[in-house]
Amino acid sequence: SSDGSVIEPYDKNVFGATYQSSTYGANGHGTIKFNGNVTGIGEYAFYQCSNLTSITIPNSVTNIGRSAFESCSNLSSVTNPNSVTSIGEYAFQFCENLQDVLFWGENNITLGEDVFFRTSATIYVGDKTKFPETWGGRPVRSWRSDRGDGSAASPLEIGNYPQLYGLSLEVEYMNGANLCAKLTADIKGSNNVLNEDGTPKGVFKQWEPIGGEGYGCRGEFDGGGHTVSGLYFNDGSRQAVGLFGKAAGANDNPAYIHDVGVKDSYFRGKSHVGGICGDLAIGRMDNCWNGATVESRGGLVGGMAGSCWNYASISSCHNIGKVAEGTTCGGICGVVYSSQIADYSLSNCVSLDTKCSKAYTLAAGCPESKIHNVSRKDAEAFAVGEVCYMLNGYQTSDSDKWRQYLGIDG
Repeated sequence: SSDGSVIEPYDKNVFGATYQSSTYGANGHGTIKFNGNVTGIGEYAFYQCSNLTSITIPNSVTNIGRSAFESCSNLSSVTNPNSVTSIGEYAFQFCENLQDVLFWGENNITLGEDVFFRTSATIYVGDKTKFPETWGGRPVRSWRSDRGDGSAASPLEIGNYPQLYGLSLEVEYMNGANLCAKLTADIKGSNNVLNEDGTPKGVFKQWEPIGGEGYGCRGEFDGGGHTVSGLYFNDGSRQAVGLFGKAAGANDNPAYIHDVGVKDSYFRGKSHVGGICGDLAIGRMDNCWNGATVESRGGLVGGMAGSCWNYASISSCHNIGKVAEGTTCGGICGVVYSSQIADYSLSNCVSLDTKCSKAYTLAAGCPESKIHNVSRKDAEAFAVGEVCYMLNGYQTSDSDKWRQYLGIDG
């Protein structure tokens, strides 16, 4: 439409939405990013955009038109906000690779005929009690964990990708939530995201970091020794990017991220980009590792965190992921600012030396005394157990967090 409120078939490159990687059309590819005052997606708006992989519909949209995404054969993930009240017939028909359709709101949506015809989608909703067992011909599951209430005593148990993505949605919706969560299994978003050189193999469904630039995630995230893989985020306009975008609790109750690894993932943003957390402001990160590639347009990029400041610390972590070079980069942390904590900002951390030319960057006014036992090591040091010994603080005991079987885990 002329005012940009409804996306119609031939005005997609005029307003409202842009591909991250290409122009529109059947041969376009990427993840759609909306802006402006989009309230509707018209009939056939993205018909046969065959390389579209994921879409997050903005909270201003109320109607999705007939066949709006029909035959988007590589579309794998769709996230719908509270505002959507109707989805027209055949809207996602013949989206053969559609796996995850997430709805944030309650069951107040009118579905047209054969909305999900010839798809293998699972419908994920927040409150499953308000939906039937099948909806639009597809099975309904909950993205909100049905185990745990999010308190410290009863953390949310996260066992699959939709539940992890749902945690991100909930934190965003609550503008920074004091939720505690624990992984109960390894989590995989997409398969084979990275080439051997650390570059992405293509465009995948877009991850949404937990916590963002204007709001920090609070509470405890216990990885339970599990890994998260197959995450993909590529938006050069966004700050605070990673598994977590921003972690910022209270001075007397900092956010706490621990015992989780990220691998086969790609994160690119404007700044404050890290494999585990983009912006670690008031929080702790312990016993984590990163194997994701992290890049940024404006610096502050690190293997574990893009920035570490205020009441924040990173301890016993290691990075084997590729980190974009720059003046404010680091295999462990892009920039360490002057900290108000009594202990070290970075301690007992190691980065593989081939992935970044330095382990960290100190901001002006941050003394070197805030750094303890942080270095870059070569592949042999990782293989022979030297790094494992270092991560455990140069000691061995039955309670060591890091364990390595030489000749197997080298």
